[in-house]
This record gives sequence, C-alpha cells and structure tokens, in this order.
Amino acid sequence: MMEAGKLYAYVGTMGAGKSKKLCSLYHKLTDEGKHVIAFKHTNDVMRGGHEDKIVSRNGDSVPAVAISSLTDTIMYETEKLYDAILIDEIQFFDDEHTLETIEGMLISGIDVYVFGLDVTSEFSTFGLMGHILARADEVKKLKTRCHKCGAPARVSAYIGVDKKSDDVKIGDLGEYVPMCRMCYLEENEDIPVDGEAGKEDPFYETSLVGNTFGVDIGVYESELKAAGYTIEQVRDINSDIGIKNLLKDLGFI
Repeated sequence: MMEAGKLYAYVGTMGAGKSKKLCSLYHKLTDEGKHVIAFKHTNDVMRGGHEDKIVSRNGDSVPAVAISSLTDTIMYETEKLYDAILIDEIQFFDDEHTLETIEGMLISGIDVYVFGLDVTSEFSTFGLMGHILARADEVKKLKTRCHKCGAPARVSAYIGVDKKSDDVKIGDLGEYVPMCRMCYLEENEDIPVDGEAGKEDPFYETSLVGNTFGVDIGVYESELKAAGYTIEQVRDINSDIGIKNLLKDLGFI
C-alpha cells in the first residue's frame, strides 16, 4: 500500500524568511535526488514581477510556475513526476478546490510544503489557512522582529496610503510592516483579534422573531458596523427576509 505524503506548513509575517526557507528546502530536496516542483500564485507575479521563479530577499531563487488555482497543477502531472511540491503564498489559493487538491497530492504520496501568511493585516485568519494548518503534519512559525520595539513579530500591519478593503491587497514591505502583538494592538485598539472583542468592542445578544422562525444571535459592535448595521436597526428586524439578510451580511450563513 502506498504511503501518503506529509503536509508541512511554514508561516510568518512579511520579512520572516518564508521565501528564503522555500529556496533552501528546494535546494536540499533536489540535492537528495528528489524530483521537486515549486508553484506560486499569479498574484505574486503582480507584486514581484517574476513569472518563472521565486526570489528570496537575500537574492536566492528557484524555478517556479505561476498559477491562479491549485487545480492548474494537474497540467504538470505532479502525481507521476514529482516527489515533493512547494507552494509559495498559499494564502492566495482560496478557491473551493484548494483543500481537496492538496489532499489529492498527499494521497498520491507527494510531500507538500506550503508557505504563507497565517493572519491578515487585521489579525484574522487568512482565507483557508486555518483549515490548512489544522491538516498539516508539521507547522513551523518563522519569526522576524517588530519594526517598532524589536520583539518577535506576529502580524503584517498595513501602513499603505490607499484604503485596504479586503484581505488581499497586493503589496510588500513598505506597505506592510511586521509588528508584535502588543504594538499592533496599541495602534489598532478598535480591531477585534481573531474574532474576539477588543477592550472597547461591546458584545450584544438579542432575539429576533420573523414570520415563521426566530433566532438568537450574539455579535460584536464592530461586526455590526462592518456589515452596515446598528444594534437598534437589528432589534427592529421582524421579518423572515430581514433576518436572513442580516445573517448573510454578518457571514453567519
């Protein structure tokens, strides 16, 4: 019976050395005689300008293929030709087939190494990273220093000029800076951390009754604001469609 491959995840803030580690592993595996291929997301081409390679900040590089979905890997017959697959900026691959594609690689006996950000600049889970890390056989958190105090950094804080309205805003150091947890929270006291309230983020619990059903919800004020509601507006909802629209806007359904 074929032995399944293993999933290795390397995560950290921008500047933590993820691309450097990828290049180092690529060279190590090829030196061991293994057949290796590296993939990167087309979003990263927009940022770095390299379509056919991954380049680390220390100048090291390895050949790579730019794709927009992991399903594109099927064109390279990975299950037949390779012992190991390295995937850079894994957080950009967030379509519905990502997890099953990774599992398919592992079932084919291929070791998969993924590299990326585990949290957004808003300190919430980045896309499918929570699911990927939960499935990983090994997780390594790479560290760099907070640009303010020098403590180990935990989040890539956005300092760009243009407003950031989504998890994905292509950029690099200069638009993002590594920060430790304490410095980040000092500058962003109103932002909940990983779904938990900040010091001044009230939590509301209320019951809503529509025409044919009712629900009890608990929600932070910041979540209501992000969805375009006030607690008074929520408490005035008394129809099935109103309740369903609220739950959709809050991301509950």
